[in-house]
Amino acid sequence: MKKIIMLTVLMFFVGTSMVQADIGATKDTLEKVYDADAVLGGADGWAQVANAADRVDFYKNAEEYLEYATNVTGGGCWMQQAAAGSYWMANVTNTISWTIEVSIKMSTPEAGVTHDVAMWADANGKGTIYAIRDTGSAILYADSTNSYDNTDAFHKFRIALDVDANLIYVWRDGELLETYAPSNPGGAQRLIFGDCSSAIISGTVQYEYFAIDATGAYPPPTDKAQGPTPDNGEPLYDRDDDLSWNAPDLGTVDHYVLNLRANDPNWFDTANNTVVDPATSPHEPGTLEFDTEYFWRVDVVTATDTVEGSTWLFTTAPANPVVLTDPAGMTVAAGHPANLFIEHLNGASFQWYQDGVPVPGETATTLDIASVQLGDEGLYHCVVMNAAEPDGVASAKGLLMTRRHVAAWQFENNLAEDGGVLIGQMAKHVQEVDGTGAGVVDENGDPVLVDLSAEADPNYVAGYHGQGIEFFGDKEHVLVPGTEEAFDFYPQGLTASVWVKATGGMGTFSAMVSKMFNSATSSVDRGWVLNHRNSTGLPRTQIMQWGSMDGPALFPNEFGTNQNLHDGNWHQVVLTFEKAVYYEDTDEYRQQGRIYVDGGGVKYVDGSAVWYRTIASSTGEPLTCPDVPLMIGIDELGGGGGIIGVIDDVNIWSYPLTADEVAALYQQDVPGAICVDLEGLEFDTNNDCVINLEDFAVFAATWLNNRIVE
Repeated sequence: MKKIIMLTVLMFFVGTSMVQADIGATKDTLEKVYDADAVLGGADGWAQVANAADRVDFYKNAEEYLEYATNVTGGGCWMQQAAAGSYWMANVTNTISWTIEVSIKMSTPEAGVTHDVAMWADANGKGTIYAIRDTGSAILYADSTNSYDNTDAFHKFRIALDVDANLIYVWRDGELLETYAPSNPGGAQRLIFGDCSSAIISGTVQYEYFAIDATGAYPPPTDKAQGPTPDNGEPLYDRDDDLSWNAPDLGTVDHYVLNLRANDPNWFDTANNTVVDPATSPHEPGTLEFDTEYFWRVDVVTATDTVEGSTWLFTTAPANPVVLTDPAGMTVAAGHPANLFIEHLNGASFQWYQDGVPVPGETATTLDIASVQLGDEGLYHCVVMNAAEPDGVASAKGLLMTRRHVAAWQFENNLAEDGGVLIGQMAKHVQEVDGTGAGVVDENGDPVLVDLSAEADPNYVAGYHGQGIEFFGDKEHVLVPGTEEAFDFYPQGLTASVWVKATGGMGTFSAMVSKMFNSATSSVDRGWVLNHRNSTGLPRTQIMQWGSMDGPALFPNEFGTNQNLHDGNWHQVVLTFEKAVYYEDTDEYRQQGRIYVDGGGVKYVDGSAVWYRTIASSTGEPLTCPDVPLMIGIDELGGGGGIIGVIDDVNIWSYPLTADEVAALYQQDVPGAICVDLEGLEFDTNNDCVINLEDFAVFAATWLNNRIVE
């Protein structure tokens, strides 16, 4: 069987040809250009790869182009640079920008068949796989984003990665086709041109050349007008602004002709075209309609020719106000300032609200609080008004919190939070089933739930302190109404702690504390959960859109015996989440999560350090989860992650506790020293987390030892 190396590709498509390329100077000829002789001769490490049992080789045809032909699925062959010493391997990494190009002519397939070849660029897990087809092109396996004919002549396809913008750009014959975020095409280091997937048929393909440039991301020069303002695809353009463009790279312009029309790009319907000949940049188009899609094109007229421009698109803003930037949630220390703001179009007047109540005197686009206090906490939004919309358009809500201990549940014969405000209630939800016994789902594929909370009763038993509450993995759990929006601060920072004595649970993971909605539509997964693996007893967290992590694998007891959460003993488990930590080595902001068990320190077992905590970071930013309350003992409403065991003392903070604070929290219940880290302890010879005279004695005992032989 032919090796298919397109198995675990994760593509993120974030743009189309509606995005204008702006990545620096153009470049006509790339650094390395390879014709048929160079490629077949193995220059700079080019090599031919295919299944040896079904090999169809490249060859130089009569026109001296590189050619390859097959009309069967799985009979593909490709050229690649993947060996040590090749140009791609020696010069391209996942931290630099690069450009590749091919001049290619496809063949016309039989009816019902599509011919594809790939441009596969992988720099240690960062790149793309792009398919060129007889008609159109796109990310491999995706629908074509254009309908250009690639069989009528040779066409130049250029792909560039701008590492600073983290964008892939694709051009055909100098025209930008699309932009999108790079993906992980497989994690290896390779450059491929050809039929490299068993799922495609290439037909007869001719290559005029391959080209590579590891010195940057370069747009091709063009003879068309370029650099439009508004950007191609601009969704909210001010109808009173001018249109402008830049001159082409090639040729000498005599003048420009501007074409403009609303709602469709049918330039042949000349009755509805606005044509300005000659036109100059910038051009004032007159008063355009609100909320209307406009297509426009700038043709370049030279002394000998007219070069038809690319069709660009923009949409004018509506007459109503538009909120461009919503107020961001934030958590600040009491007494510190907070600044909430919105950005908008068409707004004439403004009113801020806190928890749905107008804030007196706050009628600007910004809301400044000089010294935030507990009473300032809440959900803030701004209503933007104008004559077209006197009732206004509301922004999304931003949650303002102070850094504080938010809530605690001790389960002393009741489900009330210590402050008496948030009262938990026993709940139970199961999936509805149809007449065949199959689970019923809604239009999104999510389960339809039946509320059986009337059957649920708390089972109070001996806890770590006084009483706790026992769960049996039967979907009964504690649900806390009123925490849906009020506890939605976790993307800004969070600590959740729990004392637990577990023996197992339902499903793969069993939850201790959660505020999570795990949709069948993965794009809307929201929230967080502190749970554990039922197979191993390891603590674990999942923070939607950020990622997941396991807690410490082994935490020895005082006798040196390794334990997990299923050992029948009480353990304190703490989850912290910290937003926006800057990593200098990768020049990016990443969010950190930590799981601590029993103080989160480090102990030495048989001379090896065993940590009671783990840490992970990710660039993924969690989404707020305003429709889901805090739950204890299950992962989500109707979920399969119900715990078997006893839970006590659930605490929530609006900020991440430090390692020292987590250790101190544990020491409130379990006195004793905790070694929180090994910073500066390389000379701690007896592993007691202290450098003192005992360590010096070990050092002094070998003072002046001399093993030099002269």
